[in-house]
Amino acid sequence: MDLKLNGKSAIVTGSTAGIGYAIAKGLAAAGAEVVVNGRKQPAVDDALARLKTEAPAAKLRGIAADVGGADGCAALVAALPGVDRPQLVAALLAYRLVYYILPLLIAVGIIVAKEGWRWRQPLRRTLR
Repeated sequence: MDLKLNGKSAIVTGSTAGIGYAIAKGLAAAGAEVVVNGRKQPAVDDALARLKTEAPAAKLRGIAADVGGADGCAALVAALPGVDRPQLVAALLAYRLVYYILPLLIAVGIIVAKEGWRWRQPLRRTLR
């Protein structure tokens, strides 16, 4: 299946292992230029070496930056001068939002599923 990714670029954060690595591998195999990202340079170098053996024709770059913090996000943006900065910053903000907000929403969903909406009643009594 041709995904028409030739000439396209993809930044895959957390792509030195696990699901992120699998995504980077799939995008590279489909023809995209892939930027591998991880927190530590040795892990990025190892992932690049593995990807080059698995997808020899792939166009790959590696950037070590911890995008879990503002400094790492700034380092990633600075390392990609040809990328549309507002779009990249928006994507990193969305990543951070999902990273912190999604677990909270899941926790609330579990409470609601377990307790129903009854958990709001003690809160109402407390706030009166």
